[in-house]
Amino acid sequence: MYSLKRIVVTTMLGLLFGAVAIWMTVGVGAKLPVEVIIRMLLNFGLMGFIIGISLIRWHWGINGLFFGLVLGALEGLAASTAALPVLIPLVYGLLAGFLIEFVSTKLLKAGIKYVPIYTS
Repeated sequence: MYSLKRIVVTTMLGLLFGAVAIWMTVGVGAKLPVEVIIRMLLNFGLMGFIIGISLIRWHWGINGLFFGLVLGALEGLAASTAALPVLIPLVYGLLAGFLIEFVSTKLLKAGIKYVPIYTS
């Protein structure tokens, strides 16, 4: 069952980690065009949203790592056209996905609520 609290929390955390990624990228001296900044925020916000709506029944850590890997790979492929290394967004995506799940599930207690399905 979807929890509005979980979806909002994970989406906000995704946007927060996206802002941190932008801050770290600019902090090392890279110049980011506005469209790249918007793309990064949207990608990390989407990561948080997808983690929030995911009802896959596996461990929360694996859930965060999986979606972090998938969306980090997408960001890495998009960043490779902007002359940024592919590996950095991939690793940060893994880390961000894991941390989104950790903070939402363990610290803020916004985990997945499973509803048993009864058949008659």
